Amino acid sequence: MKLDIVPHDEEGEVRLQVLWQGKPALGRSMAIRGPGGFKQNLKTDKSGYVRIEPKAKGRYTFHTNVEEKKDGTDDGKDYQLIRHHGTLIMNLPL
Repeated sequence: MKLDIVPHDEEGEVRLQVLWQGKPALGRSMAIRGPGGFKQNLKTDKSGYVRIEPKAKGRYTFHTNVEEKKDGTDDGKDYQLIRHHGTLIMNLPL
């Protein structure tokens, strides 16, 4: 996979690392949605991580994307950009 979200659980804190082509993706936006209308938008740090402490038990969704500037043709139509999306859904706490 070119874009991946890797979860890590450390004593109540959840860390998610975003990898782009196998390397940490720094400064990427991560949209987090959870139970009870929970919404949070974070940016990855220099190691590609975001950290959250879930306040409520339930299902959380994590979404990020990367835009790759690349020219090409698909089905006879030219393009200059490829959008890669990554989503992870988990029940927390683990």
